[in-house]
Amino acid sequence: SRLERELDTGNHEEVRAAALILGRIGRDSTRRELRRVLFGDRGDRSRPPVQHLAMALGLLGDADDELPLLQLLRATKREEDRRGILMALGRLGGSASIEVLKDLWRHEKGRVFRASMLLAAGRIRHPEALSIIRLGLSDTKEIVRRAATLALADLRDVEHFNDLRRRLSDTDEDVVRHALIGCALVRHPKMASVLRSKLRDGDESIRALTVTALGAQGDAESLELLLARAAPRGERHERVLAALAFALARYADQGADEALRRLLSLPHPDVVRAGLLASLGRVQASTLVLPEVIKRERNDEVRRCALEMLAFRSATVFRELARTALERGEDKKSILALMQELLEILDKEPVVSHAILAARLQVMIDELGGSPEWNLLAA
Repeated sequence: SRLERELDTGNHEEVRAAALILGRIGRDSTRRELRRVLFGDRGDRSRPPVQHLAMALGLLGDADDELPLLQLLRATKREEDRRGILMALGRLGGSASIEVLKDLWRHEKGRVFRASMLLAAGRIRHPEALSIIRLGLSDTKEIVRRAATLALADLRDVEHFNDLRRRLSDTDEDVVRHALIGCALVRHPKMASVLRSKLRDGDESIRALTVTALGAQGDAESLELLLARAAPRGERHERVLAALAFALARYADQGADEALRRLLSLPHPDVVRAGLLASLGRVQASTLVLPEVIKRERNDEVRRCALEMLAFRSATVFRELARTALERGEDKKSILALMQELLEILDKEPVVSHAILAARLQVMIDELGGSPEWNLLAA
């Protein structure tokens, strides 16, 4: 293809752009071309940007590329290119790279290159990777500790929970943030008790990451902490409230549904948008407040988000409302009125495609057939 031909043009910008695209959409012929350009005997070590070519091969390559990349790493002098090769080795995840990384650690003292080595070790996820990562965790340079903490997070192994917990008290706030990302990638029975104090941190980004980590746990203690933060007298900062919406959406619990509905009623556009997106799979949490959001909201983006959500999910929404009306006879009139209101909103708003609505409702009709829910909808 034209993009593959650009990998060997000699123009650095063209090569970089082509490599970035092909790393995502490449095929077998792309892999062969990358190998030819990177590993072929060109007699010129200043070849086009090895950094981006190597990263593309890291995405498209396989175990056969590990040893040639290690040889290329030894032969390459330019640090940006060497960092790209390290990223590729991390992507490939081969065990042979670990011994090379250990040897490099003894000789390479540059903090940025060491940080790249640590990130590669985390991606490789080999048992021996932890020995390198722990060297980075005790480093005096903040950038190295940050990379080591991210590498530890990348291992996604609950056995390293204590290493993550110790990073939560690091003097560098970025290290703490990276440790919280790691906490969000593993589940541990003591996670809620460890993170409780971070919910009161003065930095809203740390509180938001703490909320995200608690959302990933799925246990009762974590949910209790989240519900307390989502209460009217709990969290006030919009960024954290938005994170709360996504965290609560991961719990199949009535209390979480009620808290999510309260977040959807707040006068903060970013929080409402997050709540709408978070509740995509939670019909009960969003259906009853969608008309209210649409009528109340002055922010065009949020209103459009709510309208499109209602249109695309119309079949699910109306079916769930019909089921609820059948189960709760005393609320039948109010639910039917709500359904009528939703239809009127969809009919009036130009942002909603009638073709989408008709197709979705037809799917619902076909699925329900002559069921009680459909009879109620038809009425």
